[in-house]
Amino acid sequence: MSRDSWLGIELRHFAALAAVADERSFRRAADRLGYVQSAISRQIAYLEQLTGERLIERSQGPKPVQLTEAGELLLSHANDILATIEAAKADIGDLQGGRTGDVRVGFFAGVPTRILAPALVAFGRRHPGVRVASRETVTDTPLLDMVRKGSLDLALAHLPIEPGPFEVCQLLSVPWVLMVPAGATIARSATTPTLAEIGRLPLIAPQSRRVDPWMVGPAAAELGEPRIVFRSDSPQTVQALVGAGVGAAIVPRLAATEGDARITAIDLSEVLAPASIGAVWLRDNEPTGAVGQFLDLLLQICAILERKHAPATPQEPALAGRG
Repeated sequence: MSRDSWLGIELRHFAALAAVADERSFRRAADRLGYVQSAISRQIAYLEQLTGERLIERSQGPKPVQLTEAGELLLSHANDILATIEAAKADIGDLQGGRTGDVRVGFFAGVPTRILAPALVAFGRRHPGVRVASRETVTDTPLLDMVRKGSLDLALAHLPIEPGPFEVCQLLSVPWVLMVPAGATIARSATTPTLAEIGRLPLIAPQSRRVDPWMVGPAAAELGEPRIVFRSDSPQTVQALVGAGVGAAIVPRLAATEGDARITAIDLSEVLAPASIGAVWLRDNEPTGAVGQFLDLLLQICAILERKHAPATPQEPALAGRG
């Protein structure tokens, strides 16, 4: 046969050779592979015809069959090929199961930071072969542009988002709190402050008007422009300014750092609808594999946070689907 005829070798031929070598019997090799014995004999005969060498020392009676020197040589190559196929099968299974690949996720400072930290820890334990590349921005606006351009698989963003080629999954509803300097008169009241009372305070507001509770919803309709003394999208800056007595600020509860003796946080659930945080991806790029697993984990972590109604770091949850 010509050298090109070797391209006619199929994996089943090598599998038959390996099974005969292991079992030392055509019958047991056939049972192991789910063939009839004559099929194993034909596959070995094909290899012998192709190589021009006797590969099996056949014997009469119950004596086990043995590989010839040529058979052992061919088997060593066959085992390498079969092992490569098994490795490829495992790698594809890992990719489909979310155990390999890359996850590119974007988040903005504040609430998503509290979500992302436990997600990265839990996901890293379950899928050490997956690289998570995270990108942080001050607001979510640049993140949506990165998703649109395909440089991010997922972005965490305030909902609702701008119209575009996106799909959205709500992750978390976060109550608003009013941060005021510790000891402020409004903090000593037994009742929740009204929007009118809050509107008379010097306020530190976000730069992004889209996520400013005073610019959207009932607050904007009722009160108009509040008394803004400073604008910042950095949660750390906002809290530091409140603690220094510059003004008060309305922030999502999870964006407020606990244990700061300089401030008091007043729950505003009675007067403001909660902020909504979601995951965003391209409509034509449904999260699957590692990205889908990461999204499922985000959902589980957010469910725990909502049940606790507090910014505590949750224990590592079990993975669950979006359905």
